[in-house]
Amino acid sequence: TIDRNATLHLLVVGINAYQNPSMSLNYALADAQSFKDEVEKDAKSVLSKVQTYFITDADAKKDGISEAFERIKATAKPEDVFIFYY
Repeated sequence: TIDRNATLHLLVVGINAYQNPSMSLNYALADAQSFKDEVEKDAKSVLSKVQTYFITDADAKKDGISEAFERIKATAKPEDVFIFYY
């Protein structure tokens, strides 16, 4: 059974703009945003708390992503749920 007092830790990374312009994408950021919005909306019907870390474009480097993982690691409890979308 799900503990309704658990927290969903949602880490979503969406990158359209890469340092190398030939690798840039058109829809990755929009897909990540849509995924985030739908999970947040639906999760609230099951869990009471949602903590979202939404990392995009220039912030989606090793340091930014690692920092989000560390914040989750510091606050997550055994009953919590974790979703990573990249």
